[in-house]
Amino acid sequence: MQPQNRRIFYGLLAISIFILTALFTVYYNEVHRVIDNLKLAPFLIIVSIVAGAGTYAFMSERIERKVLSLKRTTELILKFLNEDERKVVQKLIENNGKALQAEITRLDGMSKLRTHRAVRKLLSKNIVEIEKYGKTNVIKFPKEIKEGLI
Repeated sequence: MQPQNRRIFYGLLAISIFILTALFTVYYNEVHRVIDNLKLAPFLIIVSIVAGAGTYAFMSERIERKVLSLKRTTELILKFLNEDERKVVQKLIENNGKALQAEITRLDGMSKLRTHRAVRKLLSKNIVEIEKYGKTNVIKFPKEIKEGLI
């Protein structure tokens, strides 16, 4: 089973357990209105809390691992770029994978020519794509890179 499918499976399993526990509690209270339901209610509450905490722990660990992996990937990519290219890529990461070339030109140490050259180098490496937008360009990550970095 693929990791994404496994995550969906465990999420659905946890939700199912919670719903079944809630239904069982409601059914039990309807049938048995004696003191016995007071003995079972704390048990069901504890089971629900443990199931919820386990699901949270499982999911949060996977999210933390993914974030760490993305940081490592980003750092690795940035090592192979020169300073101007790094500035462009960092600006794109900050702006969710898309920025106007004019915005990049306004970064410290970047001129129109340096920005143009850096973008062209990144374009030749297939790291960015260019779209015309009026008198300027929109610089953005291709779909594959955007999914991997952002």
